[in-house]
Amino acid sequence: MQVWKISNIDRVNTGIKNISRMYESAMGDSDRYCRETEKMTQYIQQLNSVYEKMITAMTINMYHPMAASVAQPAPAVQEPEKNNSTTTEENA
Repeated sequence: MQVWKISNIDRVNTGIKNISRMYESAMGDSDRYCRETEKMTQYIQQLNSVYEKMITAMTINMYHPMAASVAQPAPAVQEPEKNNSTTTEENA
């Protein structure tokens, strides 16, 4: 009976040691997972900022289509040339 109890205690101790090793190895993975999650969060925030700017630009052009053309200078309009024939007829 004593051998059976010692055998059970050894199995429990072995199980606890295995669990302890598993958790110790998982701690490094957990740290790496946390760092990668933080990086991914930063990348998503940057991407959201880009999407926000794109949507803002599209919305401005959608509701104010002339806003883009207002920013560009209008082409110069040439004045019509004066007709010199009236002056010559008056002199004749």
